[in-house]
Amino acid sequence: MKTQEKYATWCLLLGLFISGLSYWYYKKWFVTEDPFAITGHPMQTVSIKFHLVLAPLYVALFGWIAKGHIWPRYRSLQKKGRKTGILNALLFIVCILTGYYLQLLVSQTWSNFVAWVHVGSGVVIVIFLLWHQRVTT
Repeated sequence: MKTQEKYATWCLLLGLFISGLSYWYYKKWFVTEDPFAITGHPMQTVSIKFHLVLAPLYVALFGWIAKGHIWPRYRSLQKKGRKTGILNALLFIVCILTGYYLQLLVSQTWSNFVAWVHVGSGVVIVIFLLWHQRVTT
């Protein structure tokens, strides 16, 4: 993977990770009882907007990395980092799909389930990407 791809990946992933966790924190822990309040905390809207601006950039970056790094490594049957790379690619896809489905779902039950899958896969992506980087270097 090229240096610029690594830098872009980590910068976007860090931005998404921080904005996503801060949004989750503000949404779950700053619940207001005011019936006229739109959000529990004013920074909740800032974090979700930041997250939603970075997400399409991350999807585009994933396509760039898939073409130049993931697919060539997958086809070459390279052993070093193969398992962690495949796990990361699958988790990226799960996180991307759940992020889009969160915008579409109407049912509160399904929305909560998909939200937890999205948050869980987002946290695990960071851990697996660190693991993948350690295995491949």
